[in-house]
Amino acid sequence: MATGAFYYQDNIGNQRKLNDPNGYELHRVVMAAGELYNATDATVTLYADSDGWSGGDTMGPGDRKYSHAVYMSCRFGH
Repeated sequence: MATGAFYYQDNIGNQRKLNDPNGYELHRVVMAAGELYNATDATVTLYADSDGWSGGDTMGPGDRKYSHAVYMSCRFGH
């Protein structure tokens, strides 16, 4: 399990977060273009599809970025 929170913007513009996300489990969430902040202790991989198969962008612990991409799922790992 990752400790901390991952912040993202959903497809209607609301700020959302995943608290203490389960590690290695695929989280199916829609992340629209916007600010992403990985305030967990684990690396997160972001996927363009909801099945976690479409190549992935990664963000390390503490990373913050503005993304123009839309992601449909993510997975946390150490």
